[in-house]
Amino acid sequence: MRNNPPYEIRLYRHPEDYAAVVHLWEHAGPGIHVRRSDQPEEIAKKLQRDPDLFLVAQDGSQIVGTVLGGFDGRRGMVYHLAVAEAYRQQGLGAALMQELEDRLRQQLVAAEGADHEALHAHEGAARLSAGLVANGVELAVPTEANEVFVNLSPRVYAEVSKHYSVHKPDPLAAPVRFVCSWATTAAEVDTAVDVVRAQL
Repeated sequence: MRNNPPYEIRLYRHPEDYAAVVHLWEHAGPGIHVRRSDQPEEIAKKLQRDPDLFLVAQDGSQIVGTVLGGFDGRRGMVYHLAVAEAYRQQGLGAALMQELEDRLRQQLVAAEGADHEALHAHEGAARLSAGLVANGVELAVPTEANEVFVNLSPRVYAEVSKHYSVHKPDPLAAPVRFVCSWATTAAEVDTAVDVVRAQL
């Protein structure tokens, strides 16, 4: 008979798990890099979007494994699958992945059964682009696909970043990137326009 594993897989708790999780990532080897997107405020934003897709494995008081998932309404993404060295080759990584895949599968089923209010990602980007331009925001490049690049001052970028996980391809330049997913609704796009307009 197979013994029960010594660890428990559970949801990440923020901020109390943060220090232990980052310590694991920093010692996980060359495959994981702790970046700006892993800062506490960025993790908090990620949890607002995908509260059920950040899993940790805990053995006693020690966090020995992690995996983060993301879901854009159509696709699932996996980040930071990490297992403490002493727990490798014991099936922990596979167990974390299985739990995450089960959760992503549930979200996909829910998304497919939901009302079809979600905009196509390209249509969402076009709506966001038009709304921002109508309020005096300058496009950095013409909008294509599901990405919108606009020029925002450092102050406006800082304020908008409190609400959205926006990205600056070049920290020293003005362009900021917004991304619309397959799950983005018209209401969410309009709200984003309102948030930017309030800071202008």
